[in-house]
Amino acid sequence: MARSRVDGQTGLCCLCEHRSLSAFVPASSTVDSLDWLPRNTNCGGILKEESGVIATYYGPETNCVWTIQMPQEYQVRVTIQNLHLNCDKESLEIIDGRPGSSVLGKICEGSLLDYRSTANIMTVKYVRKPDHPASSYEVLYFQDPQGR
Repeated sequence: MARSRVDGQTGLCCLCEHRSLSAFVPASSTVDSLDWLPRNTNCGGILKEESGVIATYYGPETNCVWTIQMPQEYQVRVTIQNLHLNCDKESLEIIDGRPGSSVLGKICEGSLLDYRSTANIMTVKYVRKPDHPASSYEVLYFQDPQGR
């Protein structure tokens, strides 16, 4: 996704080249549903789809790690449209590469957040305190041909 201007509006533009899909979401609006993308509601795992959504995990685990892996010639893009976590009790961490690599951002709030890996792997980590229920979040990920 890239910030774009269409008809005088600033927003996000997504072009998924292998699926002939493009969409423009004005910055002033929200996406009510990303149901057309594969959803992952497990606590962590290795994700290899060209695009998908990491959605809120409501189970008992408090530390979830997803490693997103694209083909070697692509980078990974992660976009979060709206994030409102309880900053004292939970956060998302975006890591450039495998777990333990450079942290691109440790976040609990924000709008139109956009991250790109330097290679074909990115990690998303969700951590919360055991006594705190999970807040809602959706992290959109997709392969970015920018790296080709």
